[in-house]
Amino acid sequence: MNHHHAIPSLSLCFLIGLGAFASTALGQNNSEIFAEISGDPRAGSDGDLVVAAGQTVEWTRPGDDTSIYRFSSINIGAGATLKIRANHPGMKEGRPLYFLVNGPVVIDGTIDLNGEKGGDCLAENYAPTESTPGAGGYAGGRGQIYANPLYLVLGTPGRGPGYGIQGQANASHVTGHRPYGNIYLRPLVGGSGGSPYAQGPAHGGVGHSHAGGGAGGGAILIASSDNITLNGAITAAGGNGGNSGDGALDANDGDEIPEHLQGLCNSFRADEGFAGSGGAIRLLAPTISGQGQLDVEGGRDGSNDGQDSDSQASYGRTRLESNAHTHTISTLPQRASRQGRPSPTGLQAPAKPKITVLSVDGVDVRANPDADSRNPDVFFANPVQAMVRFETENVPMRPAFSDVPSQTIVMVVSEDAGVTLNVADGWGIVVDPDFGQPNTNQRARFVAPVTFQPGHSQIYVWIRW
Repeated sequence: MNHHHAIPSLSLCFLIGLGAFASTALGQNNSEIFAEISGDPRAGSDGDLVVAAGQTVEWTRPGDDTSIYRFSSINIGAGATLKIRANHPGMKEGRPLYFLVNGPVVIDGTIDLNGEKGGDCLAENYAPTESTPGAGGYAGGRGQIYANPLYLVLGTPGRGPGYGIQGQANASHVTGHRPYGNIYLRPLVGGSGGSPYAQGPAHGGVGHSHAGGGAGGGAILIASSDNITLNGAITAAGGNGGNSGDGALDANDGDEIPEHLQGLCNSFRADEGFAGSGGAIRLLAPTISGQGQLDVEGGRDGSNDGQDSDSQASYGRTRLESNAHTHTISTLPQRASRQGRPSPTGLQAPAKPKITVLSVDGVDVRANPDADSRNPDVFFANPVQAMVRFETENVPMRPAFSDVPSQTIVMVVSEDAGVTLNVADGWGIVVDPDFGQPNTNQRARFVAPVTFQPGHSQIYVWIRW
């Protein structure tokens, strides 16, 4: 084996469990809630958001690093569509979108935050890429190309709180086909991306190509101090998984295709991609009216035989809050829908929780790790067992023990040979002896021994409470 390939390398992904917000916030009276919008000195600073009837436009407004927009009014005309994706100006993957409106909101057309379908493995020129989520959602995993005996492109996992581990399931796998988060949509969390069927060797060691995973639906709060009328639609559905071809290359009988590429994406040598989960839609106003529709359906997994899949990722969540529910707005699926009295926007929430891997085997992880297998986040020398050092911020500690997290830290190592659970439920995790200060809710450090194999691995770390 080439020595370079024997050096362990890692790509990292950090996820946070969703803690409940303080219930006392729900006691805030309506005048204070809507004064947060109308009394803001910046109210209306982004002008009017208007899409004329019959037009289809993509989001082009610039923004800062908050994705918070303060409009005087919103009017989406009949038959019009406004598409907002995580790669549009002012948007970012996993960062929810906030429309604070000091005036009326009228949506007769469609606001589209759907996740993109995963890439199909259908042709000789298959070039896998990650699928794009709706604004506030998470990307679907990149597909994979295997051409015996080489992996020309390795697949990547879908991202987000309910991501699917490669080779196991779609974006709802971790949560058992149930939506994550809470019924109040605080915090507001978008849909997770589905994964390709597997990464690296699969099916008893026989290499396969894979279609890409569908992206997650977006996440949006539309809050008006006046009223919201919805006779059109707001959609944040998850993207379908990509399909693999049914003998697409073999149709050429190999005349123009090298022998080692034959069957690259046919149904025998390729697998489908898994779907992205539905996103989150919250509407807040003194009055909500209309006969429109909200859509947070999960996407459907791809197919490798031309037949529609029966497997579907988790649906998302919707919530309508007003003093007067005079609407007949429907939700897809209906079980995703909740409504109630107005509550705060949540934009004044405390600092967000965070978990970060700092080093592996004494080697610092590079800044801004992105879990890209093509550009590992850390290289280290010990292929057997290495100490992983990580830090939590704004995570509650157990009252009786300031040296351990309040609930569960889970660390998963995904290697070419499969997925291995190395650390779970706190076992093996101890206080970092080199931290030099007490662990607190605001900041704490821990270390854990993790076993790695030579080659490339991916770490997923998440914490729940």
